[in-house]
Amino acid sequence: MLSSCAHRGAPRDLQIQQEPDEVLAQICSAGETVAEASGVVQIRAQSPEASGQFPASVQVNSQSRTLDLEVTNPLGGTEAKIRVEGTNYQIEAGRGKKARQEKGTGTWGGIPLHWAVDLFLGRFPCPSKTEHHAKIESGNVLVVRVPPSLAGGEEIFRYSLDIMQSDRKVWPKSLQWSRSGILASEVKFQFSSPEDATRSPMRWEAVSSRGEVKAKWREREVRQFKGEGRS
Repeated sequence: MLSSCAHRGAPRDLQIQQEPDEVLAQICSAGETVAEASGVVQIRAQSPEASGQFPASVQVNSQSRTLDLEVTNPLGGTEAKIRVEGTNYQIEAGRGKKARQEKGTGTWGGIPLHWAVDLFLGRFPCPSKTEHHAKIESGNVLVVRVPPSLAGGEEIFRYSLDIMQSDRKVWPKSLQWSRSGILASEVKFQFSSPEDATRSPMRWEAVSSRGEVKAKWREREVRQFKGEGRS
């Protein structure tokens, strides 16, 4: 099943009435039926790994947890290929004697790679553990605290919320995520232009102390599956 983008259900600022866990479930349900997404994304990146502004062809798969980006030049030629698989990335760029390959794991520009696939599928970063404590603070801010694990210290998700006009469900316009401990880090996300069919953000950005990535879908098609949650 293919669907294209539309943004008629723009969110607006209303008082949140639902319970915190219900709000979190609505946030994490956005894009959950998307099995694959493909199209063209305009990307702006600034990080030690790569910097620049460029269009990229995108293919992302929920079940294999892979993301492939092909960066093109104005003439349609391929400048670089980027593949994210799980928490690993690989970049192939240049040709002939100028060809280079770069590999890395964990983060890209300080942004955790385990969210890369979800972001391009059109999902919001959400807690990976079911154990958490959620509450709604003044100003329609949902705060979710996740206890420390072997992978790191406590995680805190702070979602600033609006309500969709189309279905009255909550929609996060921004997220401030932080993790304490040895692997301490912080990333600030901004989301806009919700897609009607999936509630996925058609524009998003992620900023850390080491870099930033901004993405805007110019063309997007999705294949959806039913009866399954986030993979």
